[in-house]
Amino acid sequence: MRARLIAATGLAILSGPALAADPVFSATAELNGGYDSNPYLDDFVDSGSATVGVVLSPRVEWREATSTTSVSGQASRTQYLNSDDHSQLYSVMLARDQRFSNQLSGNLALNFLDATTALLSPIEQDQGDIIASGQRQRTYGADGGLSYALSERSSFSASGDIQRSTYPGASYLGDYTSYGGSFGYSHVLSARTTVGASVGVHWTESAIYPDSRVISPGVNITQALNEHWTFTGGVSAILQRSSAGGSGSTTNLGFNASLCGTYPRTSICINASRDAAPSGYGGQRLRTQIGVTGSYQLSEHDRISGSGSYVRDQSGAFDLATPSLSYANARVDYSHDLTERISVGAAATYLRRDYVGAGGRASSIGGNAFIRARLGRL
Repeated sequence: MRARLIAATGLAILSGPALAADPVFSATAELNGGYDSNPYLDDFVDSGSATVGVVLSPRVEWREATSTTSVSGQASRTQYLNSDDHSQLYSVMLARDQRFSNQLSGNLALNFLDATTALLSPIEQDQGDIIASGQRQRTYGADGGLSYALSERSSFSASGDIQRSTYPGASYLGDYTSYGGSFGYSHVLSARTTVGASVGVHWTESAIYPDSRVISPGVNITQALNEHWTFTGGVSAILQRSSAGGSGSTTNLGFNASLCGTYPRTSICINASRDAAPSGYGGQRLRTQIGVTGSYQLSEHDRISGSGSYVRDQSGAFDLATPSLSYANARVDYSHDLTERISVGAAATYLRRDYVGAGGRASSIGGNAFIRARLGRL
C-alpha cells in the first residue's frame, strides 16, 4: 500500500484543469509581548522570562467551479529576553479540492514544517509529537483521498498519507517515516443520523526504535441532537505489532467523540479520543486526550474564547525505557476590534507536564498582549 494510494489520488487531482481563476490573497500579522514563568517547563531551574513575538500567516487561494486550490503558511518566532533562546516555526501547505463529477471528488495536501520550540510549548503540542518536544523538528508530509457517492444516501471513501519526521541534533530521538491508508463507508439513515464503518492500516519505520504496524477497524455515528447540538463518535480496535521482541503485540480500545453546540453568540466543543500516534521518542505510542474549546461574542467588537486539554501519551505495543507523559494546558483570550482590520487583545495560559519515570512535574503560568492586523481580502 505505502504511498501508492496517495500517488494515485494526487495524479488524479492534479490532472484537473489548470488554474484559471484570479488569486485571492489574505494574511494575518501579529505582534505580541508578555511574560512566562517557566517557558521550558524546567523542574530544576527558575527560568521565568519576558517574551516578545511575531506571527505571520499568509494564504493565497484560487476558487473555480469544480475546484479550490490554496497555498498557505506560517512563520512565527518568540524570543525569551532572559537568554538567547527562542521558539520558531515555519510551515507551508499546498492543498487542492477537486470535484470530478456529481459522484466523485478528491483532495490532496502537501506540507512542510520546521520548528524549534521551547519544551512542550503550544506550537509543538499542536503538531502532535508532544513527547519529543523541546528539540528541532522537521517534517515533510502528504495526504490525499477520494470519495464516491454510491447513491443519495451512501458513499465510499479511500485515503492515504505519508510523513517523514527528522530531529536534527537530537541523538535520542529517532527519525521516522509513517505511512498508511484507510477505507470507509457511510450511510445516511435520516436527516439527523449518519452511520459508517472504516478500517485503517499504518506503518511506522524508526531509525533507532522498533518498527510497528497499527490496524484499526471501527464504526462511527454522527447524530444531530437538535438545531444547536451535534454528536460525532466512534469506537475502534487498535491492533499494534512491533518488531521488538517479547510483548511485541497488543490490542487496545480506541475511540473518538465530539459534542458541539452553536448559538448566535456562543459556540462550544468537547472532544475526547484515544489512538495510536507516531513519535520520535519510542516509535508508535498510544495517546489519550480530552479537550474543550469555546467562544462567546460579548458585543459586535468584543469576544472571549478559551480552550483546555489533557493528554496522556504512553508506550503502546512494546516495552521500552521510554517514559509516559501527561500534559495539561488551558488558555483564555480576549480580543477587541479597533477597525475592520485591526484588533488588540490579551491572553493567559497555564501549562503542566508530568514525565513518568523521567524528570518530574513542572508547570508554567504566562500571559501576553497582542495587536493583530488582517491584510488582503477579508
